[in-house]
Amino acid sequence: MSLAETLDRQLDAMQRFVTLLREERQSLSQGEVDGPELERLAEEKSQVAAELETLDAERRRLLHEQGHGESRQSAERAATEVQRQDSWHQLRSTGEEARQLNRINGLLAMNRMEQNQRMLNFLKEAAGSTMYEADGRSRHKGLNRISSRV
Repeated sequence: MSLAETLDRQLDAMQRFVTLLREERQSLSQGEVDGPELERLAEEKSQVAAELETLDAERRRLLHEQGHGESRQSAERAATEVQRQDSWHQLRSTGEEARQLNRINGLLAMNRMEQNQRMLNFLKEAAGSTMYEADGRSRHKGLNRISSRV
């Protein structure tokens, strides 16, 4: 595979990865989390990430074979030589977008886990004591404060 083809395929894979990250962010932002959907997205992300690793290794191999170094400047020169400078810039900016989306999704997932842990702790505490007064009213007024929204 040529360097031009590798860059084209790498850009395509990175764009697919960003699309999956956007879908994941949307799913994590919903009031009710769709576990099977998140599982599907995680599997697809894993497959695309493996593809990106393979393509990056191929790109680096080709750069080395053509006498280019590992620096960004060398990669940019090589992309220019094969008339893919725009693709190289787009790959870099899309990669940065993926990094930011992945960080945001991680924070959303962490917030979900913390919220779930708080709900579990509340339920454990409630299970250890009587939940209702003698007149049938809830003994734990805090139940109304728990929300499934992020």
